[in-house]
Amino acid sequence: MVKARNGGTITLLEKGETANPNGRPRKVFSQLSKEWTAAGIERATKERIIEVYESLLGLTMQEIKDLAGKLDDAENPYPAVVRMAAKEMVGKRGLEILREMLDRAHGRAKQSVDHTTKGEGLNFSFNALSVQEKEVMLELIEKSKNGA
Repeated sequence: MVKARNGGTITLLEKGETANPNGRPRKVFSQLSKEWTAAGIERATKERIIEVYESLLGLTMQEIKDLAGKLDDAENPYPAVVRMAAKEMVGKRGLEILREMLDRAHGRAKQSVDHTTKGEGLNFSFNALSVQEKEVMLELIEKSKNGA
């Protein structure tokens, strides 16, 4: 040990010796992930969430009620997120939750807009625009091509 300027001491190490023999402490999230994996808790990947949502959609109302149970029930073995979704399914927001689950699992339905009038195509003459309007239109077209 050597005295430091501030009155403390400095420990000099021999070649190959380390001041931190246990290494850098583990990061919290990676440590939790390892502990949970060892305990049999699976990651909630996109595919697994979709699978759970699709399975929930196939249950009877009684099965959903049983699955939801009471949120503070320590005996209920199902993950909290699944229990909360089941509880919402049988609540006032049931249809809204079903819609959200379907959107998550399968994506929203595509919507299209018909840009015609009475089955006729739109008659639009670029020449009917003023020079300034044409410049603005061309600028907008260029921006849309460049993804702006």
